[in-house]
Amino acid sequence: MLDSNAAMMQHPININNINEIFMTVRNYIAEGYFMPLLKDDRKVVKALDLNYELSQNISKVPIKSQLQDLINMLIEGKGCKDFPSYEQCKMTTIYNSPEFKIYFTDNNDISMIERHHLRVHRSVLNLSYFLENKEYFYAHTVYMSIMENIMILRDFILKRVNEFHIKTMASEIDIIKNRDKLTGLYSKDRFLIELEDIIIQSDFNRAGFLIIGLNIDSFKFINDSLGYQIGNEFLLRFSNVLKYSFKQTDIISRFGKDEFFIVLSGFTDENSIILRLKNMFKQQYKQFTLKEIPISFSVSGGVYLYKSGSKITSTDIISKVEETIKWVKELGGNNIMNYNEIYKHAEERNKKIELKNYLLTAIKEDRIVPVFQPIINLGNNGSNNKHWNINKYEALMRIEDENGDLILPYEYIKIAEEFSFIENIDLIMIEKSLKLVKNEGNGNIILNLNISGKELDSLDFINKAEKLVKDSGIPPKNIIFEVTETAAINDIESAARFIKTLKSKGFKFALDDFGIGFETVQNFVSILYN
Repeated sequence: MLDSNAAMMQHPININNINEIFMTVRNYIAEGYFMPLLKDDRKVVKALDLNYELSQNISKVPIKSQLQDLINMLIEGKGCKDFPSYEQCKMTTIYNSPEFKIYFTDNNDISMIERHHLRVHRSVLNLSYFLENKEYFYAHTVYMSIMENIMILRDFILKRVNEFHIKTMASEIDIIKNRDKLTGLYSKDRFLIELEDIIIQSDFNRAGFLIIGLNIDSFKFINDSLGYQIGNEFLLRFSNVLKYSFKQTDIISRFGKDEFFIVLSGFTDENSIILRLKNMFKQQYKQFTLKEIPISFSVSGGVYLYKSGSKITSTDIISKVEETIKWVKELGGNNIMNYNEIYKHAEERNKKIELKNYLLTAIKEDRIVPVFQPIINLGNNGSNNKHWNINKYEALMRIEDENGDLILPYEYIKIAEEFSFIENIDLIMIEKSLKLVKNEGNGNIILNLNISGKELDSLDFINKAEKLVKDSGIPPKNIIFEVTETAAINDIESAARFIKTLKSKGFKFALDDFGIGFETVQNFVSILYN
């Protein structure tokens, strides 16, 4: 528990005379601690009480020269010393300006409730501060003398300043305990407390709620490759997206390093929220630009519907959401699913995990190998005699099994794309293919290298591929990167940027499986040409 002594030590106040007292009042007004006063009988001002609200959010109040005039007038006792008796003082204004007003009122002229609290039958000294016709603070005391009133106000001001600092320190402690320091969202501990309360309210009101868990795919890579400062800015941007996308009444928490939880009270439509989240992270927010660096990302999420009376704990609910996120990631990530949905795909999931593990083992054991398919140019070379000319090879991926036999990679490539390690395989294929061609010693061979459509939005991939080609000594003009037409037309703008970047580095580009969607390809060629 904080006490007043602690507050005084944290914010020492040294006031030795009346002038400093009112200078302190002026400073606190300037720092925005006084809120507009609502004067009605529900806000009764007891004798010697200063009626105001404290706030850190109000904009700073400009201080005019009249305040110093007021201080000087009070210190010098001007005005009241000319009114020695009650009869002379009643209902008399002794100081008036657009900002400040000091006046006396007769006991009969104040409200019945105020008169009850004052419990006196003497004149009252009123002190008011106005800004733009709004009264910011108001004080009144029983009329004794100006000096006595000032001393009373001094003691009261010190008391209220103390209380303010105690509240401020308590608020700071509350923020440290309940809020995530970086994002300002609820901490994990606070979120769990809120979740317990929502479960109780849900059962009482017989209304369910949705809880959402979101995990940023490959955030560790962003942090490790671009640095913690960019990583923190990324998390801050992501948290702002959540704040912007949900209501203020929704509970949003940074639950872990790259994990966020949200509770939507009274909302039970799983399908609509899943669709909304997919639109958010697959269309509207799939890339942030931080310090002029475009960072593409995806999100894996789980949604759980709590039905009133379910009799499960907050810990159970969190476990179900985290289990859903884990399943989504094992299925390749970049998706949002509800808890009940994961069991419908159990067989498919187990098959994919089996393929994934086999492929990762093959990579570890260096069993990803290229084979070369010649590309034959059929022509007559300007004469009637047919001439077959081989000057290009397409590098195709194969997987060696435990017996040395070659396995076609098609289903494995899909798995690598779903589980986001296709870039690693593409780079392995590029490196091995370049090495084999270099060992052949034929610098005129043109090599076609297949890459995944997932690379179309990755400048980092282009830079890595460029380095491999440079290290091989093979001219970039002899390298043609191939991507399927389907992948290109699914994201035409990204493909166009990718191709232009390749061309600027001296590489060539080709579309595989050309002719599937003629009209779309026309649009693609048009964008590329422009």
